Amino acid sequence: MKHQLRIAIIILLCFGALVSAYNLYMQYSISTEEELLRHPEFVSLAGAFEREGRPPAFLLLHGFSNAPFDMLPVAGRLAELGYAYRAIKLPGHGMSARNLQGATSEQWLLAAHAAYDELRHRYGQVGIVGFSMGADLALQIASQHEVRMLVVINPFLRFAQGMPLSSGLGSVCWLLQNVVPYVKKRRIGMINDPNGLKRYFAYWHMPLRAIVEVARLGDQAAQSARSVACDTLWVQSRADSIADFTASHETFNSLPARKKSFLACDQSDHTVLYDYDAEDVLAHMCTFIQANRRDQ
Repeated sequence: MKHQLRIAIIILLCFGALVSAYNLYMQYSISTEEELLRHPEFVSLAGAFEREGRPPAFLLLHGFSNAPFDMLPVAGRLAELGYAYRAIKLPGHGMSARNLQGATSEQWLLAAHAAYDELRHRYGQVGIVGFSMGADLALQIASQHEVRMLVVINPFLRFAQGMPLSSGLGSVCWLLQNVVPYVKKRRIGMINDPNGLKRYFAYWHMPLRAIVEVARLGDQAAQSARSVACDTLWVQSRADSIADFTASHETFNSLPARKKSFLACDQSDHTVLYDYDAEDVLAHMCTFIQANRRDQ
């Protein structure tokens, strides 16, 4: 019995030492990244941006642990068409995983709602384009407010089936968030196109506590979609390594919107706006927006 107890104590001590070493490494890695991202070039890439133009004005909502940079390809096309837009930076995002550690889904929703209200006051009509977590926020806003049109790009509703422990990953993160606060991404962006990956900007680290918040947001978005009645273009990568394709398509089918269309992308991973299908997605978006204006 004493021998077994000694073994158990040794195992616990070794585990504690490994966890401590890992956490020290993560803190060092995050600090190193923060120092790099203080360069003015990266500060500008992480910031919010907007453009005045004709209505409807578009609210652009970026993805989790990323920055408004996600939405630059969309902004470029909207500028060509002459529309107003505003890309906001969601609370905790932009420059460091430490800032994201205490952010909540309620804070993200409040920021998105406030931006919608401001654009509605200025322009009268608002469309929303959201990517990943930003698409979840877009669905919730569209379920509660009058939105002129909605573009949903690779919404995160459920972890992709190919991810380790996908069915219970949110619960695992909840259990481990106080033991291992941070993890590092496998890639800076889930992008198949090497050229797109070179152009992409985000930071490498993610807090587990914020991943729990994203999982909660995905559940809420799937419920909210059942009340979305505005014209909707829904984009989803078939081989998305983050967001589950089947859950996305099923949720699209639940939309009560009279006019809705689903675009499946065959060559891209999650960050489709910087991947092989980007041009096709943007072309469909422009056609959808112009058709909506003519119908109105």
